[in-house]
This record gives sequence, structure tokens and C-alpha cells, in this order.
Amino acid sequence: MPTTVGPGGWYAGRRRAVPRRRLTAPGRDNHLARQRNSADHFEVQDPNPQGRFNGLSALLVEDNDRLRRVLELSLAEIGFAVTAAPSGDAARVLLEAGPWPTLLFSDIRMPGQLNGVQLARWAVGRCPQLRVLLQTGYAEEGAGEFPVLRKPFTAEELVEAIEAVLTP
Repeated sequence: MPTTVGPGGWYAGRRRAVPRRRLTAPGRDNHLARQRNSADHFEVQDPNPQGRFNGLSALLVEDNDRLRRVLELSLAEIGFAVTAAPSGDAARVLLEAGPWPTLLFSDIRMPGQLNGVQLARWAVGRCPQLRVLLQTGYAEEGAGEFPVLRKPFTAEELVEAIEAVLTP
């Protein structure tokens, strides 16, 4: 029996439910498109049932509160121990305090002094083995030497992008 998510909440069944969805960029259509199965419930499609990222850690940096929470749940669902920050400046403070994560997953455009590219360059300069994946909803935005995941993206696309970044 699949775990389901009703219209009023994120949890149902015995485990945390993260619905299959397309994530949207801040300032755009900020709803989550979920696949309906019946009676206003949504079937969970677990993109990584084996938890192949168990034992790895991620620092998620996203200024949109709602999207940050969805991404935090998604990363946890696929096995990451997740720490989240609302800005590049806050993420830098977390990184300076340690320990360093396996993956830095950051939005590019954020308020504050550091955008995602600047944060990534600063972090890799101090921890060269850190893996970086950036995300953006703006087509014209590039990240130089870092891979970029374009919003909106599915949970499956997120897993594929993370696998590509973590593969040496």
C-alpha cells in the first residue's frame, strides 16, 4: 500500500511522505504540482527506495521558505542528513563552524552578500573535496565551473543530478 499525502498535510502512513512533484522557482507559480491518484490524495513515488545517499550529509541553501522545506524533506527522504540555511551568508557561518557536508546544494540568486556561486567558490576554496550542485529558476543564469539544476525539476531529476555530482 503506497503512502499517501492528503491536501492538508505532508505526512501519512508510517513514514515521512514526499510526493512526486515538480518544484517551482520563487516568484513564479509557487504551487506544487502533485500527481493525483484518487479522492484528493497523492501517491508517493520514491525516487530512491534504497536510500543510496545514506550516511552522506548536505547543506541546503534556499531563500524561499516553502521550497527550502520541500527540498529538505526530499533530500532527507533519499538518505541525506540535511542542514538548511536561508542565505549564502547564513550558510557560510554554518560551514565555518563545521563539520563540512558531503554536498552543498544551493540556489544561485539569494539575498545577502553571497550568492550561490560566490558561496560555492568560497567553500570549495576551503574544502576542495566538497561536491557542489547549484539550482536556479532563471534560464540566463550560469554558474561557471559548477553544475546547475534548472527549476522546476522533479525528484527524479534531483537524484540524477546529485548522482552525477557525487560520481568521481
